[in-house]
Amino acid sequence: MASDLNVNHIEGILGIDAIKRENGGRASIFFTLGSQRSWKDKDGEWQNRMTWVPVVYSKSASDNLVAVLTKLTRVRVTGALESYEKETDDGKKNTVVQIRAENIELLPRRVKGGDDGGSGGGGKSASRSSRPQRQTRPTRRRQPEPEYDDEEDDSFWTEDGDE
Repeated sequence: MASDLNVNHIEGILGIDAIKRENGGRASIFFTLGSQRSWKDKDGEWQNRMTWVPVVYSKSASDNLVAVLTKLTRVRVTGALESYEKETDDGKKNTVVQIRAENIELLPRRVKGGDDGGSGGGGKSASRSSRPQRQTRPTRRRQPEPEYDDEEDDSFWTEDGDE
């Protein structure tokens, strides 16, 4: 029963192209997932914080999946948090927390410049779809784009973290 409590869902973007590694005949896919949190500070200015989490996926590590999981791809990952200790080059011990993914869902890219894709006029759409019309929402103040660091450090991935 206790294992049922360790289920996490994180949505974000890949920080690096996925890497496929084999250990003892078992393949795993590794990548970092960035999840952004935005809020207004006491002065009313938007603040952003990006949190990067390493992800390991061993269920079906195919080359096709690696080809799709490229930097800045939006995904939703469901899996369990796990941790292990890693010794640095200078002898310090660090605890690494990562997600052991059970499911990876590809998400559509966000379109810049639009809020939710609604027509804004409340009229009928030009396309004929069997889906119900999306209601328009009031336009929200646009949040600043997050800053991404192009250089990712994958030194936290060790063979010890692979299972």
